Amino acid sequence: MALRRSSLYKSMLIERLGGEQDFRFIVLSLVERLQTDPKLNTFFATFDADGLFIHQQEFLTTIFANKEEGVDVNTFTLLRYYNLINEGFNETHFDLVVRHFMEAMEDAWIDDQDAMQDAVQLLGSFRVIFTKETQQIAYGQQETGFKSTVVVS
Repeated sequence: MALRRSSLYKSMLIERLGGEQDFRFIVLSLVERLQTDPKLNTFFATFDADGLFIHQQEFLTTIFANKEEGVDVNTFTLLRYYNLINEGFNETHFDLVVRHFMEAMEDAWIDDQDAMQDAVQLLGSFRVIFTKETQQIAYGQQETGFKSTVVVS
């Protein structure tokens, strides 16, 4: 089990999902699904497809490969998705994203079922970031909204 949490294991995950080319296909399929899902299109439909592709690829690569030592992926995610969270994106929406990611992997005909399960489990571990409780702690959310002192680069 310790191997599954190691950075070596995570860096191999993209390869286990078919390599860089299949990973790009998965991300492209995910982006198409995000932009056409009526429950998510308020969050993703206005994004340029290329920009959303880059955004999702960077996020997934960060959590699956995390090649940059010292990167706090949870903080990275909170800051990266601040605007979506501020617009009401929550754990229910995140669950839809994970479902679309699973479907995108199925579209790519990934042979390694364990890799698919590991990828979903790793992605799913970020669900807590989108809960109301985490948002209140991270952003100091009050009844009137987020504190203006949050700096997002």
